[in-house]
Amino acid sequence: MSAGFKIRIAGTKIECGPNGGSGKFKHKTALTWEGQNHGDDPFTLQFFADGGNKKTPKWPFDGPPPIPPSSITTPFTRTLAEITVDQVSFAYSISKQGNDTLDPIIIVVR
Repeated sequence: MSAGFKIRIAGTKIECGPNGGSGKFKHKTALTWEGQNHGDDPFTLQFFADGGNKKTPKWPFDGPPPIPPSSITTPFTRTLAEITVDQVSFAYSISKQGNDTLDPIIIVVR
């Protein structure tokens, strides 16, 4: 199973579709982020435990995170890790120098 997100950068605004970059996915689903138009890349993805305003880094995918986290390049594809609880959510940010940051959420279900 796989799903994808398209990033579009217009002026200083970052857009992500579908659903503003948020979504609900089964664990073990492959997710891909890529720029929609020439010039939308590169952008930075960072992932966090969903704890409101607290931004605690949390890697939701199989395998180790890139070091440093800002080294993520696009297109970026990873498979969500298996979870043992019914549901867990992660906040993430999409950023590019000189642009606003977009902060969607992904919900992972068993």
